[in-house]
Amino acid sequence: MKNPELRNLVVNFLATEHKKLQLPDYERPYPAKFVADAVGGYAGAIGKVATQIVSDLRAMGIRCSYDSTTTPKRFVLRGKKAR
Repeated sequence: MKNPELRNLVVNFLATEHKKLQLPDYERPYPAKFVADAVGGYAGAIGKVATQIVSDLRAMGIRCSYDSTTTPKRFVLRGKKAR
């Protein structure tokens, strides 16, 4: 699978997972291996395009970050901001 295809699949998957978050202060970690298994890719390839994935999600208004310092590496989705 090419990186642009993988990137689009991961962005769509994380966007649908973000819709499930209910509370504003809620954080949900998604390990790269879990995301790779869900979309049918390789965790190492997801790590290579992680910054692009996060920038795409932020452009959609989704609060997301990629934590590469932890083991396992993971995306962290945050709930919608409280107003």
